[in-house]
Amino acid sequence: AESIFVFGQVGSPGDIKLLEKDITVTEAISMAGGFTGIASPSRTRIVRMENGVEKTIYINVNQIVRGKKSKDIILKAGDIIVVPEAFF
Repeated sequence: AESIFVFGQVGSPGDIKLLEKDITVTEAISMAGGFTGIASPSRTRIVRMENGVEKTIYINVNQIVRGKKSKDIILKAGDIIVVPEAFF
């Protein structure tokens, strides 16, 4: 099966198999154990290859959680979600 990958400040980083249904960014993060205490959800990014070119999509997960569901994008096979550490 195709996979997506979640790295950085989540409970259990690694790959998530894409099964029958679409998975959004917030679903993938919760499947990877959710954010750690030092994660920066507002600076979450997705690294995606499109036509051989790597592009980065920045996602503010805080906004999605507060109700902007339209910003929660459907992931594609091979996507890498990176959750950075917060700056204190």
